[in-house]
This record gives sequence, structure tokens and C-alpha cells, in this order.
Amino acid sequence: MATTYQTVDTATAGGTTTITGTAPTGTTSGDTLWCVITMRASYTITAVPSGWTLYDSIDGGGGGDPTTLIYSHPYTSGTSWNWTRSSSSGGHTVSVIRVDSDDPETVTVYSENDTGSGTSHGATGVTTVAGDLLLAIYGQNHSSGAITWTYDGGGTEIVDTHHNSGTIRVGHSIYHSSPGAGATGTITGTSSATVSGVAILIALAQETSNNAAALYYFRQMADRNNRT
Repeated sequence: MATTYQTVDTATAGGTTTITGTAPTGTTSGDTLWCVITMRASYTITAVPSGWTLYDSIDGGGGGDPTTLIYSHPYTSGTSWNWTRSSSSGGHTVSVIRVDSDDPETVTVYSENDTGSGTSHGATGVTTVAGDLLLAIYGQNHSSGAITWTYDGGGTEIVDTHHNSGTIRVGHSIYHSSPGAGATGTITGTSSATVSGVAILIALAQETSNNAAALYYFRQMADRNNRT
């Protein structure tokens, strides 16, 4: 059974320590929610809502670079959730993605790269199986103007948003695709202007066999070296 993208809710805010993520349209018990938060790298998350688990975080290394954090949540109830960040300065973006994932054994493999300053931001490829849902996430910090993204992975853009005021401007772009079985190779997002960026690939799969836990372990080990 394939894992499929359903809906997304996204928001931006500034001048507050509260980051609010909202359940996308149509969310029902049994769905899995993935929350993507981008903010300045010099800030941290100091409080996480109950039931949400940090899956991954990556920052650009410098205080003016972006941090992108990814949380997962097996949905049962609720309409919104609040995270707390360490400073109200500047802005943040938050997107909650609804994935059809009725089977509890959801496998994830990933890669992440600090892509530095520029317009080309490549995410190291991952190895997928038939039925996987691939999410490509590009986080950015920029100094001025609106930023848009293009993508060479053949997917569909579901988020392209940024907080575009003040001196700390952050945002992210998210694409989804179903690449089939095999190695994806490097997948590049291109920003419309120079930004400090990070790039993340996450492949989500449903495993209904009794060997799901073992497959999860071996796929995680196989892709460990993709993290840089």
C-alpha cells in the first residue's frame, strides 16, 4: 500500500515566541502529521506540544543561517499545537503536512545537507522502494525580497512560503513525489535569489508485513551515510 500526501496547512509569524501549527483540512484519526518549522539558527525550540516527536533538525551553522526542524505526530485529535522558540526576534514559518498512513509501521529514510550560501541547494539522494512518498524540504534565510523555488525532482510543490519582514527573513519550500524503486540521486532546489540554505529528503513508506521492524532498521542503516 502506497503512502500518499493528502493536505497541508502553512503559516508565518514574527515578533512572537509561539509557533502554532494547525491540522490540515480533512485530518482524521490514523493519519500521520509531519510539521516543518524554519527559523533562525541562533534560536532553539524550548517547548514541544505533547505527542509530537522531533525527527530531524539541521541548521546552517551560523547565527544568521536557517534552522529547519521536522516533527512527526500520529494524529488522534486536536486542531492546533504550539511550540515555543527561544526568542521573539524575527520570524518563522510552520507547515503541517497530512500523510495517509493508516499502518503503524511507517518507515522513514532521509538525507540532509547544509547547502551554504547560493542559489543551488542539493539534497543527497536516498534509496526508495515502490510506494514511497518522497518529501523534499528546502529551508532558507535571506536578507531581502520574496524568494521562490524551483525543483528538479519531478515533484509537486505544496509549500513555498517565507516570513518576509524585518532583518531576519526565513522560509521553506516543500515538494512531494512518488519516485518508485531505486536511488534518487541528488535532488536540487533552486532559489530565485542567493540565500543561506539547508536541504532535506525524507522517504515515507508503509510496511504491513511482520518484517516491518527489521526492514526499518536495515533501511535506516543503509542510509545513515547520506547524512552530512
